[in-house]
Amino acid sequence: SGTIKADAVTSGSTEIGGIGVDLKRDGDWTNFTGGATIAGIPATAAGRVKIAEGTTSVEIASGEATVRGIKAAIAEPSALTIANGTANIDKVA
Repeated sequence: SGTIKADAVTSGSTEIGGIGVDLKRDGDWTNFTGGATIAGIPATAAGRVKIAEGTTSVEIASGEATVRGIKAAIAEPSALTIANGTANIDKVA
């Protein structure tokens, strides 16, 4: 449990600012909620993550971003897993 905060991170030419993520342990899972501004686009997300037996599982309960004044959000919860170098995405809408 805790909070991650950073004023800015740069990767190549991509700038990420105003980073704030709250984390809370829940059994094998870690719940997260937070946001950042990526390349000038404010975004938020909430969900949970688990790493077990070589598999990373991420469940996204909500997520949204505002691009040029237009708000976009995921329509329903979605999930992804990463195992053996392969990523699988479920229910992205």
